[in-house]
Amino acid sequence: MTNENTCSCSCNCNTGEGNSKCATNLATNKVYACGGASNVGVISFELAKTLHLKNQYKMGCTSGVAAGEFEVQNTIQQEGNQDLVIDGCPIACVQKIFEQKGIKGFKHIIVTEFGIDKEATFDFEPAIIIQMIDKIMY
Repeated sequence: MTNENTCSCSCNCNTGEGNSKCATNLATNKVYACGGASNVGVISFELAKTLHLKNQYKMGCTSGVAAGEFEVQNTIQQEGNQDLVIDGCPIACVQKIFEQKGIKGFKHIIVTEFGIDKEATFDFEPAIIIQMIDKIMY
């Protein structure tokens, strides 16, 4: 069962400090995605979103980690090595964010390592997402 209106990610979304709400689900482990300006950045985000919607991972806030949101960092550290970081390309910005914050023990994948070339476009074949999920989860 998915609860899309209540944030249980330990961020400050619903504490009166802001008026945003975060999508959540019952998955234990989180997924953090690249948001780069290329096809593989979009694939990274869409892959994370699909894993969230399938309740296989709970979408985490990469920007919150980068901004130093303390509670988000604590959640990552408590959940250990089951969280998934998805980078679009070998520059690995999300991995670098985690390492700079001292966060360790996460699973890391790079979209281009699945045979997808980085291109200066936001277009991609939707079937790529299902193919990647099959490789990641099974």
